[in-house]
Formats: sequence, structure tokens, C-alpha cells
Amino acid sequence: MAAYEIPGFSFTLPAAVDFSALGQFRFVDVNSSGQATSAGAAADAIGVRQNTPTAVGEATTVVTSGIVMVEASAAIVVGATIASAADGKAVTAVSTNPALGTALTAAGGDGELVSVLLAGPGPHTLVA
Repeated sequence: MAAYEIPGFSFTLPAAVDFSALGQFRFVDVNSSGQATSAGAAADAIGVRQNTPTAVGEATTVVTSGIVMVEASAAIVVGATIASAADGKAVTAVSTNPALGTALTAAGGDGELVSVLLAGPGPHTLVA
């Protein structure tokens, strides 16, 4: 099944960096200046970036609830608990990872889109 979206709440933040090299559909967090940054490996996230700002300060749309497409960093099976990889891509969560959502579609490998039911605003519970 192809990835799909039914996004919920979204808002915009200024970008902390030029995201053009990273593309869209990746987990983001917010820095101490109130700017959107890429979520890191096993890090918490506030949502998923829906566009690709090309300049610092440009608006980026962040979805925090609902079903969103996220770029995968590896194969993901339906029903897997999702965490953030180092580049903000989706990865199957392991213990000590914040649970950011649940995969509703599968991804065969790096670069594929997976539909993720977001866990909602954080902080997120660690995977047991």
C-alpha cells in the first residue's frame, strides 16, 4: 500500500537551517530560539516537516497530530513503533527511543515513505 496522509494540527516555525538538502517528511524539533531543527537519533520530536525551506528563517510547516508521511531510513513493517534516526527519518524504535508514532504502511528501505500515526505532542514515552 502506498503511503498516505490525514494530517491533524499543523503550524509554522522559522527554519534554523536550509533544509533543501534534507527534503521534507522528516521529524523536527524546536531549538531554544524557537526555530525548527532536524530531530536527532533517538531524540524526541514535535512533529513532521511538510515542506523544504531553503533559507534560515523561512517558514516550515510542522504537523503534530494525525497520520503523516515520513521518509524511512530502513525497512519498516506495519505496526512498528517509530522513532527518529539521526537525520530525522523514520526508523523502527528500540528500547530507550521516544515512541513518536506507529507505522500504518510498510517501507521497503531507505528513502521510501511510510504512513505514521503520530503519538501527538511530546514529551514521548520511551519504548520499553
